[in-house]
Amino acid sequence: MRHIPLLLSLVSLAAPLTACGSKDTPAPEGGTAPPPAETAPTGTTTDPAPPPVVGAVDAGAVKAPPEETAAPPEETAAPPEETAAPPDEPAAADPTAAPGEPFVAPPGTPEVRGVEPEVVARVMTGALGCVGIAKNGRSVLSIGEDEAGKVLLIQATSGDPQSWPLGDDLAALVTGDDVAKALRVKAFAPCRTIEAGGGPVVVPKAVPVTVRENEDGWVEAGIEGNRAVPVRRAPYDAARETKLVAVYWSESVGALWVRLRDAEDEENSYLEDVQPQALGEPACVPRPVGGKAPEAEAPPAFDPKPAQLNCVAMTPDGQKAAFKTFFVSKSPDVKSRPNAIEWFGPGDRPDIDLTCMLRGCKDDDLARVTADAERLGLVGCAAMRGKVVVDGQVVPFMTGGDVVAREKSVALKTGGGWRPVHKLSIGGEAGDHEEVWRTFQLPSGGPIYLYVGNSTEQVEQEDRIYVLDDAAMNLCPAPPAGVLPAFEVKVSAAQKDVGGYRFAAANLTDGDLTNGWQAPTWKEGQPGPWVEVVLGGEHTVTAVEIGNGWQRRDGNGDLFGMNARAAEVTLTFGDGATETVTLPDERGMHRVELAAPKQTDRVRITVTKLYEGSAWPRDLSLAEVQIIGR
Repeated sequence: MRHIPLLLSLVSLAAPLTACGSKDTPAPEGGTAPPPAETAPTGTTTDPAPPPVVGAVDAGAVKAPPEETAAPPEETAAPPEETAAPPDEPAAADPTAAPGEPFVAPPGTPEVRGVEPEVVARVMTGALGCVGIAKNGRSVLSIGEDEAGKVLLIQATSGDPQSWPLGDDLAALVTGDDVAKALRVKAFAPCRTIEAGGGPVVVPKAVPVTVRENEDGWVEAGIEGNRAVPVRRAPYDAARETKLVAVYWSESVGALWVRLRDAEDEENSYLEDVQPQALGEPACVPRPVGGKAPEAEAPPAFDPKPAQLNCVAMTPDGQKAAFKTFFVSKSPDVKSRPNAIEWFGPGDRPDIDLTCMLRGCKDDDLARVTADAERLGLVGCAAMRGKVVVDGQVVPFMTGGDVVAREKSVALKTGGGWRPVHKLSIGGEAGDHEEVWRTFQLPSGGPIYLYVGNSTEQVEQEDRIYVLDDAAMNLCPAPPAGVLPAFEVKVSAAQKDVGGYRFAAANLTDGDLTNGWQAPTWKEGQPGPWVEVVLGGEHTVTAVEIGNGWQRRDGNGDLFGMNARAAEVTLTFGDGATETVTLPDERGMHRVELAAPKQTDRVRITVTKLYEGSAWPRDLSLAEVQIIGR
């Protein structure tokens, strides 16, 4: 499927495109170019950074505009004996197109080259509230107030906002070089506003999105059947609730912009953007695929006199690890805690006393600790740098740097890219700031231990230990029995990644039906696109399971029907033998039983016929492929 610059945003991890194309503006062959980069200064970051504070400007409270004086200026008023009505004023016109109707600009609306007339007309009313949303979802255009009066404001997801005072001559303002250029660069689509009325707000997009305040004081957004994503709990202080004020959206943009207000501070409001790919994320993190097997490496030997006292010992199965912990308070109201050695991980604490290691074990204690450690089979702590072992394969693991600081999460690399697996506490009025100092795990795998330091601005210093297993990282369930592991996945070609959408071949075997592989637009007369799963040696293959289409609904719509699906495929095996089968036009996994078991080291699936998509007729997507056998 091709991709269109529809709306997006949140949590982060998002860029400005959708996983689909546009019939009006078809993508270039083989993929879709990203939208034009925003060249104007931009405003606040998304989830990772504190929300944009609009200070005294409340650009989204959607208040009624001040009453306009109906009478014309005194010097042009009609003589008393005449009863002529005053001339029409653009500010009195309704600048909103009826659903499904073409927009007709009110008289007096100036023409700004490259800017939709409805956006210009809405600016001309001078009404407070949302005016437009950038078609890439990264900026919102609104009218608010500050000490000097009304301002036209462009608030973006990063950088500084742009603003212009609204004087008496709005036509001169919107046609002036500065504002006109900013409106063209951002390519704003007309904004629609739904105010919160004490309950959930349902945005009537192609697939409705619900924004609500939940019972925990968070504002969240979600599509029915998908995991809701947090918009924001409260600015700076997690103990304070945030109220939902309004939701801004546009028919032609996938992202939403949500206006929030601190329940204890009625003066300021905050904007957060919610990207469609965030709304379509699965309920679990796909398991990584395709990594190398770890080298046969023994963990370090247990040392009762380690050079560093952070992690000091692990059980032989890696299920528990002992750490020296500390908490130093700089506040007279909070007591420091003495250093301790504590065990972390599931199960019972091993029967050994390691407290002498805090000060250095001497003589009798040293002999006792050494004997007990040998009895229990304790090993030393293996530090992992930039990688961990999951499902018997080495996987990149990100714990530091600008990306982690910005997203407030450590991340695991899966077939679909980097995925957050643990949230860090960064920022806030208390100055809470977590950093991963070291990562520990047995060389063969098992639980991952994050040794995290934390300092709270002149108040306290402490370390924190987090144990990450499958459940803690929210990994999807392991593949069912009978699914043969894929050594490699090859494809004929793939669309270019765009925004938060990834079309890599590895998506085909990650267990996640909401992403997948997408072939470049298949033109008539060209060979059919294909996928080949290479197995680790010969196996007896009895069936193939295929997840057809792009099985995802998000703020851009139902991508399954919008993109093409496979109607007929030919299976080719290592010896050149083939079978041709028909696939149903259905979501989920479809099992194809072979006419007879095949001994093979690979299976190629070549698409020969399509179910055409409603938006991108010949942009083929497949969500998942599993080879069944023994």
